[in-house]
Amino acid sequence: YWNGSNYLLIDNKCDNITPFIKGDMENDELEFNADVSIKGSLQSNIIKADSVLNLNEILNLPANPDKGDIIYYNDTLRFYNGIGWRNFW
Repeated sequence: YWNGSNYLLIDNKCDNITPFIKGDMENDELEFNADVSIKGSLQSNIIKADSVLNLNEILNLPANPDKGDIIYYNDTLRFYNGIGWRNFW
């Protein structure tokens, strides 16, 4: 399944089903099977996406949200302001 020269596979579980990081260089795809944090000195504290950011709709509000969390819930894009969930529009 993950054989060939155009693949990146980082996995300590040795199952190759849900590796920690997998990449398909032929199709320019990279997948993380973990929470991802971006830290360090970002230029102007901005993260840029030069493509589409796709949020899957969730069925339940997070139990312990953090200020700044963004979700797609009940057909609405929402953010958590530290006190409650607010709609973007």
